[in-house]
Amino acid sequence: QRMATGSCQDRWLPNPLCTSQLHLRLYRFVGMLMGASIRTDACIELDLPGMVWKQLVGEECLREDVAAVDEVWNKDVQNCLGAETKQEWDAKARMWVVKSFTGRTDELVPGGAQKKVEWEEREAFVEAQVQMRINEFRAQVAAIQEGFSSVIPGIALP
Repeated sequence: QRMATGSCQDRWLPNPLCTSQLHLRLYRFVGMLMGASIRTDACIELDLPGMVWKQLVGEECLREDVAAVDEVWNKDVQNCLGAETKQEWDAKARMWVVKSFTGRTDELVPGGAQKKVEWEEREAFVEAQVQMRINEFRAQVAAIQEGFSSVIPGIALP
């Protein structure tokens, strides 16, 4: 279930919960299809958000790339960064957790569901969220890269 907010709602996003060997073989097959489409000059329509294709080609993903897929998350991050005083931050009562693309709540640090984010940690908290969201489907992207490279070995994807 996607969060259904952001400017990239018409784009294909891998499911981070699909981690079984079967799922990863299917993502590898998607990569093989991508490679075959290049090799045969056949066009396949596979619209990927920036945070997926940037990972495929080794470019750096930014917070803005995640925001394009999940605007609600981005507003929450802006709210975190907008706290101007310790009292304002403490009133938010943030814990070291983030909602994933699948809607699941994940801990950013061990015991994060019980650990309060302190005022001094707010920027590290936001960065941890960004990194978790960017890396959430790293296994699926790696499988796509592997499939692509098996069809077009001369083009090295990172």
